[in-house]
Amino acid sequence: MKVFSHESTAVLSRSGSVVAIKTDSAKKFTEPAPKDKNNGAGKVWASWGESNRRPSEYAAYFKNTGVLSGGIDIIARIAMGQGVLPMQVISRDGEGKEELKTVDDPEITTWLTNNNIGAFCYATIMDVIKSGHCFSQLITNGDKSKINRLKRTDPSKCRFGRYDTNGKIEYLYLSNRWGSGATSWDNDIVKRIPLMDRDAPLLDLLEDDGTLKTLPVEFAISSNYPLFDSDYYVDAPWWSGRQWANIAMKVPEMKAVMFNNQMTIKYFITIDNQYWSTRWPGWGGFTDAQKAAYRKQAMRELDDFLSGNQNAYKSLISGSRSVPDSDKTIPFIQVTALDDKIKDGKLLPDSAAANSELLFTLILNPSLLGVDMPGGMYSGGKGGSNIREAFLAQLLIRELERSFVVKPLMVVATINGWAKKWPGLTFRFPNHYLTTLDSGKNAAPINA
Repeated sequence: MKVFSHESTAVLSRSGSVVAIKTDSAKKFTEPAPKDKNNGAGKVWASWGESNRRPSEYAAYFKNTGVLSGGIDIIARIAMGQGVLPMQVISRDGEGKEELKTVDDPEITTWLTNNNIGAFCYATIMDVIKSGHCFSQLITNGDKSKINRLKRTDPSKCRFGRYDTNGKIEYLYLSNRWGSGATSWDNDIVKRIPLMDRDAPLLDLLEDDGTLKTLPVEFAISSNYPLFDSDYYVDAPWWSGRQWANIAMKVPEMKAVMFNNQMTIKYFITIDNQYWSTRWPGWGGFTDAQKAAYRKQAMRELDDFLSGNQNAYKSLISGSRSVPDSDKTIPFIQVTALDDKIKDGKLLPDSAAANSELLFTLILNPSLLGVDMPGGMYSGGKGGSNIREAFLAQLLIRELERSFVVKPLMVVATINGWAKKWPGLTFRFPNHYLTTLDSGKNAAPINA
């Protein structure tokens, strides 16, 4: 007999039974009382950061920091691959290698399609990397026997209810006005829905014998990175590098100010006063208007001569005059090339260092964003091999984020009877990885 388990559920392959692994309600892990360090005393929800606005602080950074938004986006794309696919684990060998079979079930396929599961995967993975948390809302059918709908919920709209006397968070509170109008639960500005256990949500949906409880019309499931020194919320993984994000945001601003306020002059041209009378005899008898017209003509000719690609590397020949009682000569026209002060690359090493540090907080190799360079801050790249290995590393280390997507799907699979119908049912993320030239093909399939 093979036993396949996922979180609090086990499936017996021979009998096709689903077993809920549930502890006696009288036996619970010993937990300390919540510290409730967060502000918001007197409210039924726990504040997320100072003034209950931490998600807005997150947004201010990744909306204005290209390396953050780009890094988070590519992580989500790599982690989700081609989207989620229902698969059946047929067997595992002694080394843990699995034999997988694609589940071809119209009911499951239709359900996943109707719930736009690809977008759900992408958004859920982005949410947990952006904020450290992800939330899902689920809606049951008319007789509350199955789950019909699943949607991703924006973490910035969510707040955990406070722990009750049994050490459980009963509700998830939803609002668009946290920090600016959300003062109490009124089912108008602030709404709430039941929240399942964040570690094992099936414990709240199944009886001790594995039978289904009466499902609520709507409920929520949450996932997050492990809590540390906090009762409710965890910081986003990149939050520790926010000072580097400040640098990454300020360098473009400073560069923009420099470009907007700096006049770029390429040549300094000196024209001797006697040039005019040498070129135009009778200069002294010209009117001021005639002199201005001839000066404008000469300057236009000089500008045309010095500008344009077709005039590159031309020679300028100019006459000169002698200085009386001296061996010096003064050229009629003298052109001096000026250094380009903008091309010095000032602040770019600081920007590169900030980008690197932010990518390190995301556990992301810079080569995946195309920043392998022959020299400087991103030197040491190995071309395509470096990108390929970085891609494979991302596939491996993002298993945790993929599990946050699978978590509500396995709840649906259990409640809707798919896990019993297909023993060993799981959800995998097909992808492709770049191969080496000697393999004879450009890419190979892989199930993450």
